Amino acid sequence: FDLEGIFRPSWNPTNNKIAFVGNNGSSSDIYIYDIDKDTLINLTNDWYSDVQVSWHPNGEDLLIISDRGNHLTTGFRGDPLNFINHNVDNLDIYKINLNNKIITRITNTSDNETYACYSPDGEEIAFIADYSGINNIYIQSNDGSPPIAITNILTGVTQLNWMSKNQLIYTGFYEGGY
Repeated sequence: FDLEGIFRPSWNPTNNKIAFVGNNGSSSDIYIYDIDKDTLINLTNDWYSDVQVSWHPNGEDLLIISDRGNHLTTGFRGDPLNFINHNVDNLDIYKINLNNKIITRITNTSDNETYACYSPDGEEIAFIADYSGINNIYIQSNDGSPPIAITNILTGVTQLNWMSKNQLIYTGFYEGGY
């Protein structure tokens, strides 16, 4: 694969494709590996840091966590001087469609949103955000309505996955351990 690292693999719920974050030594991008065809596609192929990925239940859309800001096209490899004022510390949620490669920005805040995942019916997105200065879980409808906090854990939440319609699984820190 000519990659220095593969991170956060996510199996497509409808076919034999795996999305993952791949590091090529200079940037991290979203890759799709098709097991049946033994092909690898660099989906984002740009200089932005794409750090997490998860599938929509339809198997055609992905949620990605990235620092790309308002850069909503793939393949950007412009002048490195353009990155001088780029905020690499701000992570937001984006949706990308595999068929047309259109990237849609889901969140646009100065806070970090991470571990985004779709509900099993694809109607809602759960994610972790530090809106209060502490990472907690939020749920947002696909209609763009504001997110609603569903946890208020003083020690914060890390790692999240939607298990069933009414069940999320996450880790948190408590009394010196996870």
